[in-house]
Amino acid sequence: MNKSVSNWIDSFLPAGLPDDQDTIRRHRLFIIINFLITLFAVSYGVMSYFIDFRVGMNAMIVSAVFFFIQPYLLKNGIRLYSMGIIFGIYTVLLNIVLVLYSGGLFISPVTPFIVLTSPLVLIFTNRHTALFFAVLSVLYVIAFAVVKSRIQEFPFTYNAKFHLMFLTLALGGLVLIFFLVTNTFENTKNHALKQLADEQKKSEQLLLNILPQKTASELKLHGKTKPQRYENVTVMFTDFVEFTKRSEHIPADDLVNDIDFYFREFDEIISRYNIEKIKTIGDSYMCAAGLHSETANHAVEMIHAALDIMRFVNRIKAERVQSNKFYFDIRIGINSGPLVAGVVGSKKFAYDIWGDTVNTSARLQQSSDPGRINVSAATASQATDEFVFIPRGKIATKNKEAIDMFFAEAKTTS
Repeated sequence: MNKSVSNWIDSFLPAGLPDDQDTIRRHRLFIIINFLITLFAVSYGVMSYFIDFRVGMNAMIVSAVFFFIQPYLLKNGIRLYSMGIIFGIYTVLLNIVLVLYSGGLFISPVTPFIVLTSPLVLIFTNRHTALFFAVLSVLYVIAFAVVKSRIQEFPFTYNAKFHLMFLTLALGGLVLIFFLVTNTFENTKNHALKQLADEQKKSEQLLLNILPQKTASELKLHGKTKPQRYENVTVMFTDFVEFTKRSEHIPADDLVNDIDFYFREFDEIISRYNIEKIKTIGDSYMCAAGLHSETANHAVEMIHAALDIMRFVNRIKAERVQSNKFYFDIRIGINSGPLVAGVVGSKKFAYDIWGDTVNTSARLQQSSDPGRINVSAATASQATDEFVFIPRGKIATKNKEAIDMFFAEAKTTS
């Protein structure tokens, strides 16, 4: 449709119309059909004048005025539902008048338009109102059939040789209006399907934000997931230093926004290394590499991610120290080994990992120093050639035997 014509049609849309494509589409169709019928009424009226069909001419003059003002009434605040009922009533009455003076229901050129009354009312109102007009149309046809059985024929009040001309114009209008109606239904269906697809995509993306892709696919397919055991996965914990003490002096909103600021960047960093975020616990961030992926060097990828996180935190610290703003230091602990992963719960379910590998990773984080990445011997042995590992010796941890620990650092280029 030409843009200027489209803008002209939209100028009749009422103010405050909901930003809903289906609602807008129905209003546009009402406006288009009323102006289209106005053109047909004018055409019929002119032809009726020249063939001396006075009833038809008078009916078309009234109809042209009636249908022409409908869009203006809609624009000025009369509801589409009310306009649809008025439209339906007038269409039926007009059809009856013209049929009586143009050969009867089964010959009259305006008969086809009764077929479109209830579908149009359906678009403009609702199913119950459209059903009423459908029943009314059926009764109208039955009534004429009964009358026709008693009256041999209805008169033509114009020269019958012009009947084909009227019928041709009527059928042309019927086809055009029928196309507009079916096109509206098709567009509405496509819009609904697109909305459904968009919502499904959002739901799937939300599910993937909670679960790894393989687990999410299993959950959608079977409605549940089986726990999986992995023989070698690398787990990382991060923790802000003295978080509780420092956070006591920060407004709650600022604190949450600040944690969100850090964790969003952590999310971006680990996504670059195909690492799965598991969860956050207060100010602690937990993730794992080697789950549902073919990455053989997951220990290397995890340490790269940890270094990126450390660089980010240190950069923010330097910026905030200069501007005398609040900042965080961070401790990181990394361990590699076997674990079990799965989904727990049926409501607000969560993907989680369990095992000594996970517990040891948490202990490594607790035993780290601010601004350092503390790794186990199991992790260091899988990334020996990639980083510098500074031995710390065996260090005792809570509820565990002493653990061999190393500070991981990036290799310096000479």
